[in-house]
Amino acid sequence: MKSEWKIQEAGNNLSEVIDKAVASGPQIITRRGKKIAVILSFGEFQRLQHDKEGLVDFFQRSPLAGISTDRQADLPPPASTLPLLQLQPTIKSAKFVI
Repeated sequence: MKSEWKIQEAGNNLSEVIDKAVASGPQIITRRGKKIAVILSFGEFQRLQHDKEGLVDFFQRSPLAGISTDRQADLPPPASTLPLLQLQPTIKSAKFVI
């Protein structure tokens, strides 16, 4: 079943192209062998317009939705901070002479 049309051919057979878009799905229009346009049924166009989803909606549909992301206080600090903690000087005893 044809779904790709040269621009002149599509113009000459516009009614057929539209009928095929409604019955079979999107029809691709080409110019000099390059895909330049698509003819969709109005129903398909509306579906594509309503399928837009925001980032919040995407994360709310996630299988991980509702899982706590709070860290527990008893976990050790991240490895990237350990060298900094080990470099802090400690004073065990000091002798002062006056």
